[in-house]
Amino acid sequence: MTPAARRGYFPLRGAGAIPARDKRMETTPKQEAWGSFLGEISRRVKRQQFDTWFRKVQPRRLDGDGVELEAPNEFVRQWLQKYYLDTIREAAQKVFDGAE
Repeated sequence: MTPAARRGYFPLRGAGAIPARDKRMETTPKQEAWGSFLGEISRRVKRQQFDTWFRKVQPRRLDGDGVELEAPNEFVRQWLQKYYLDTIREAAQKVFDGAE
């Protein structure tokens, strides 16, 4: 296991970003991309699953080379990899590559 994986980071591939406008405040492209990604995840899982497993996940890296997420702890990281990796990849592909 890599040092980054032990800290709860795991990379996902994807590129680009689809902005999601928030009229209340100006956001950065990274914040907009992250909001779009979370929105896509929330459409793919039940609300309780989203709140339990995705609410505290943070973006470590969002750029043209991929998506890297930071889980709040090792247990959540392992759970996401075991049960939600396909969902995460599909959401990242849709949001960051513009694919279905």
